Amino acid sequence: MTFMNKEKTISLDINEEKYISIDSASNNEGDENSKFFIQSLTEQLETFVEQPKYLEEKLKFKAPFLLNDEFGITLAELIGLISFENRFEKNQLSNLNSERFGGVEGIAYLLRSNLKAGLALNQSKNKWNSEISLQKLKQSRKCKNVSIFKKAYRRLLSKKETESNDELNALKGDVSDGFIRSETFGRNLIKIQKSKSLFRLLIESIRDDAILKVLIIGSVIALIVGEIEDPVNGWWDSFAILIAVFIVSSVNAVNNYTTDKKFKSLLMLQSAIKTKVIRDGRMDEISSWDLLVGDVVTLSLGDEIPGDGLYIRGENLMIDESPLTGENQAVRKSAEQVFLFSGCHVSEGSGFMLITSMNYFLYYLYLPNLGVGVNSTSGRIQQLLSERQKQLTPLQIRLEFLAKQIGIIGFVSAILTFVALIINWGVKFHYRSTMENAVIVVGEEISTILHFLIASVTILVVAIPEGLPISVTISLGFSMFEMMKDNCFVRQLHSSETMGAATCICLDKTGTLTENRMTVVKAVFGDRIYNGERSETGKNNEKEFHSKTVSDELNDLITENISSNSSCFLKREEGKKHATFVGSATEGSLLVFIEKLGNSYQDVRNNITRAENGVWQFDSNRKMMSTLIFPCIKPPTIDPGCEYKYTLHVKGASEIVLSLSTHFVDRSGTRVCEMSESDRARFLDIIKSWAAGGWRTLALAYRATNVHPNDELERHIRPEHDLILIGLIGIKDPVRKDVAKAVSECNRAGLSIRMVTGDNLLTASKIAQECGILKPGGIAIEGKRFRNLSREDKIKLLPHLQVIARSTPMDKFDLVTLLKECGEVVAVTGDGTNDAPALKAADVGFSMGLSGTQVAINASDIVLMDDNFISLVAAIKWGRNVLNSVRKFLQFQLSINLIVIVTTLFSSAVVGEPIINSASLLWVNLIMDSLGALALASEKPDDRILKQRPHKRFSKMLTENMKFYISIQTFFQASIIISAKFNLSSYVPILNKQVIDNGDSELYELELKKHVSTILVTTFTTKQ
Repeated sequence: MTFMNKEKTISLDINEEKYISIDSASNNEGDENSKFFIQSLTEQLETFVEQPKYLEEKLKFKAPFLLNDEFGITLAELIGLISFENRFEKNQLSNLNSERFGGVEGIAYLLRSNLKAGLALNQSKNKWNSEISLQKLKQSRKCKNVSIFKKAYRRLLSKKETESNDELNALKGDVSDGFIRSETFGRNLIKIQKSKSLFRLLIESIRDDAILKVLIIGSVIALIVGEIEDPVNGWWDSFAILIAVFIVSSVNAVNNYTTDKKFKSLLMLQSAIKTKVIRDGRMDEISSWDLLVGDVVTLSLGDEIPGDGLYIRGENLMIDESPLTGENQAVRKSAEQVFLFSGCHVSEGSGFMLITSMNYFLYYLYLPNLGVGVNSTSGRIQQLLSERQKQLTPLQIRLEFLAKQIGIIGFVSAILTFVALIINWGVKFHYRSTMENAVIVVGEEISTILHFLIASVTILVVAIPEGLPISVTISLGFSMFEMMKDNCFVRQLHSSETMGAATCICLDKTGTLTENRMTVVKAVFGDRIYNGERSETGKNNEKEFHSKTVSDELNDLITENISSNSSCFLKREEGKKHATFVGSATEGSLLVFIEKLGNSYQDVRNNITRAENGVWQFDSNRKMMSTLIFPCIKPPTIDPGCEYKYTLHVKGASEIVLSLSTHFVDRSGTRVCEMSESDRARFLDIIKSWAAGGWRTLALAYRATNVHPNDELERHIRPEHDLILIGLIGIKDPVRKDVAKAVSECNRAGLSIRMVTGDNLLTASKIAQECGILKPGGIAIEGKRFRNLSREDKIKLLPHLQVIARSTPMDKFDLVTLLKECGEVVAVTGDGTNDAPALKAADVGFSMGLSGTQVAINASDIVLMDDNFISLVAAIKWGRNVLNSVRKFLQFQLSINLIVIVTTLFSSAVVGEPIINSASLLWVNLIMDSLGALALASEKPDDRILKQRPHKRFSKMLTENMKFYISIQTFFQASIIISAKFNLSSYVPILNKQVIDNGDSELYELELKKHVSTILVTTFTTKQ
């Protein structure tokens, strides 16, 4: 056996003594190292030979022998091999299938992955490499003749020397070579644009504000003049103004910095998607952040492709590449179209792919020819999108417009103040210049005019509510992170505020109103009803399902039907009593059911073979799923003597599958009976009875055939026809606690709740009544009837419509658009791929974090992390709180601004100086503007907020009550401050003995002025 290495050809002759000969063209230096190399190679070979499954694939090229932690392909080669721009070029596919790479199987080998079992785990006995001591590894690095260890491997050595085992295992994850793999090929993370430093934000806040620049320049000039005139006290006021400007700018910079960091962390969270992988032969669900190059990923309807890669196998796999191309036409993947690109979605079918590059940036490995290192197709696009994350919400736009209007008022007030001060100064200057022995000091007059300019600019600074845009940003950011605690992940910033105006919510049933903890509690096989635990029959015949519940023949048939015709799998974790359903909760409950019957769904899946293009996935129109297999068991058929090539297994909505069935299996599972009208009526009565009790009903069926259904589609509309019914399954999904109370709170808050579900009308009506959604006088209707109504009839129906059952995604979309046309602000929930249009059409779309597909999540504005309606009610509270918090600050800020403008204008015109000096005004502005915004914008909502009516979509920022409050406060406070300005001097005692004993009237007046100014500032501040 011969393997090619970089520096030598290794011929391996394996016999009982495990003798290995090495033929090398190099010299004989480094014998000790060569001996060690032979020893290491022996260990490698023993491990390699013990793992025949890694050689199962028929490789199309001369495979190199890969040693510990060595890969046969570089990152640069992988990126060049799979290019989106060249996806249709023949040379790209021929390059993949060349002797260098050997096709998909060859790439998997070079990445040390297995196309069936995936990457090996730490605890696996089938790990690719064996452990070698650090000492041996260090020795091998000194070997001159054999350069087999790469840069990334050397980094692993240094990591092992410096880090604890726990830290190393955390970096490696569960994969045996996870750390070295991420070192070599990178991690699946988006590189977020680096935040600006605090110093840069501070400089920009001053640079971009022309008013602040005028104030700073004026203060610097006044400081210089004051220093020249009075070196002891002349510079204090100007210096205090500069300090206040610096602090105000710093507070704004800190607010912007912290908000930016929070938003970027949210953007990072948005890049994480649920990904199903095969590792060590077992299915698992991980975050896309933990994905590694070489992982085998399973793809199903609605999944987003987490990284660039290669198609392995699949069933009618159709990929929507419109996120990259803009074209809506789906692309079928096959052995001729193997290239898959991240960011695209599965629009039909299912399949498996090999990950070759991701949305990562390299933390440790520097590759100068790869630029920034965001190497997958969608990663490069996402990099551009992350730079455009700061888009203003409608509320921010309205507040910026309002701030500009207030700024105009402040600008006019500043000009009037300056004009009033100049006129007053001019009159006094003229009077003084006409007096005998008048002394005019030019420096003092220039300083006076500069202080007038500073005072006017200060009025402008105070009048403009800089805290207004900050308040809404803080409020939105605060609400987003608090909503995370309530299991609401906000993907679109505007959705937080829009929820405050919501008037209508269209809900799914499963998971949102119910616990999504589905359990099979009833079953009908043949003429017998089986009552399991929690079936609530009120009789003593309730028993846990077990291996002897049904006959062995029927048990095998049920197990094969459920195992082969589902894509869900069970994930068991330590410390948890029940398994987690990864995929459909309905399918998960069926898998638990067959485990109770004593069978392993995984064993069945491993043994069966699906026919090519033999999977018809469940969708909301068909209401069923079908899978064509080469059977492992011989099911009972209409013609027992006939041998059949295929078995088509079907599960779906009970009444629909029943209508397609012509026969049924008896309770023994050995005989097929023709379905008479009385049998059909009996099954229908059971379905109605279970549905009226709130249970979800499913039917299991099959059909034996020698013809692939695709060859019959000219004669039959669908592959499901002439079915043999196995039985009916009753699934219980309890209503969540406190849902009825939450629905009642929403109704009191002015929100109407409607249930839109794919369940049976009786089941949906029962659950809606339990939740308080369906009330006396309300209407529950099937989707088919709703679709057939005219537009006018639908609009007439809307005020009373409370439940739509057996609905399709288009029914939900039509309902949402009709409600919006009628003036409603609509929130809608959805979890399926086909729900995306309704989620996009709604004012606020809620997707399900546990059961939702990635397409639905991407189309939504908010993700309910626990799929719970209670969390949605929390989003309503926070949405209303955003506008309430902003209005509180607006009312507070405008009251201050008007008081300052009115009092300053009055005193400037009458006295010839501002009623409060510039330094004091700026310090008050610092407290009231920036810190006030921080305090009022971060208040939490209370339960009373749900007793209010929803905000109107485009309601005015200033309500009539707010205008009245601001007017009263302005009149009241301005009156007190103006009265105090003109009357305090008669009542304020001067306690400074030195001033009193001196007898200097000017010194006395200056001291009195300081006392009055202090009292005025204190009065103004405390009145707020």
